[in-house]
Amino acid sequence: MLDLKLDKAVELVEQAIASKPEGYKYEAPEGPGVCLYVDYDTSTWNEELEEYEASNHRPGCLVGTALILGGIPQDKFLQGSLNEQGVSDLLGALQIDQDLTFDSDAARYLDILQGSQDKGATWADAHERALNGQRAVKDYTLGGLYWVDTKTGDRVE
Repeated sequence: MLDLKLDKAVELVEQAIASKPEGYKYEAPEGPGVCLYVDYDTSTWNEELEEYEASNHRPGCLVGTALILGGIPQDKFLQGSLNEQGVSDLLGALQIDQDLTFDSDAARYLDILQGSQDKGATWADAHERALNGQRAVKDYTLGGLYWVDTKTGDRVE
C-alpha cells in the first residue's frame, strides 16, 4: 500500500519529471485537454467486465506516472472509469480499494499539479508552481498560460 503524504507525492512527481526530457508537456492520445493516467494505443469497453481492454498501455499523465512509480499497478487505472477521473475521485477510489492512503496536503498538491498540466504547463512548471500553491490558467484571448495563487485568487508572475 502506498502511503501518500506530501513529501512522498513530491518525491514521486520529481522521479516522473526526471523520466522525461526537459520541458516535457503531456499530450494524451485522445487529444488536447484530455488526461489519462495510463495511455494506450487502442481500447475497447468490455461490457461483461465493465472495464476497458487496452493494448500497449504505459504511464500517461504526471499524476498517473507518479502513482505508478509509487507502486500502483497500471492495470488498476483501467478498471471502470478510473483512468478518466479527477485526482480527488481517483485518490478516493484507490483509498477505498486499499491501494493507498493519502493526506489532504498531498491531494491538494496533486490536484493543483494536474490542473496545470491539463492546461498545457510543462511537468516541471506544474510541479514548481503547485509547490507554491499556484495553478495554471489558460488565456484563450491572448494564448498561453498565466498563474493564479489558489488561496488569494491573485495573478502571479
